[in-house]
Amino acid sequence: MVHVANHSGGSWIISKQLLTRDMVSADHFEKEIKCSMSELSIILQSCGDCIFRVKFKKKVDEKEIMEKLKGIKVKDLKAPAKLKQLSKEILEGEERVITCRHDLIEDNMGRSVVIDLDAPKKSNVRKIDHRTINFIIFKNVKYTLGTKAKADKDLDLPIPFPKDAVAKWDESKLKVGNWFSQI
Repeated sequence: MVHVANHSGGSWIISKQLLTRDMVSADHFEKEIKCSMSELSIILQSCGDCIFRVKFKKKVDEKEIMEKLKGIKVKDLKAPAKLKQLSKEILEGEERVITCRHDLIEDNMGRSVVIDLDAPKKSNVRKIDHRTINFIIFKNVKYTLGTKAKADKDLDLPIPFPKDAVAKWDESKLKVGNWFSQI
């Protein structure tokens, strides 16, 4: 038996067998598939109410830029490697990994509004720019930005989980803090 916390603040006691057989995970995956940016956007939009994990770059804000600019020394501007690194840090946002569920999709190749499940309820709404996604773990498959392997070229994404599977993930990998969804 396993004690699980639910999203309403309560908890349940369920069997490990039920957890491994019927629930999908945002933490566990057995397969990794390379996808294009467009495919990652489509997968993100198909998540619905299911819990998923996503790595993306957050939007750069003015405060972060000002903090980085305050720390610059003249000698840093003369070194090409330092200047290139500084430019990248200012133009690109910080990488963020969150476990979440959908709230709203603004449009294709746009942004999705999600609920960050690890953040306090009063400040848990986040926006994900589809163009900055690095990976999504959805229904026990990790979809990563990259070039598809030949074997994966004709796959319909996201991959449906086989209905006759006995377990959706390996119960020996269960850890405190893992996120699961039944949908």
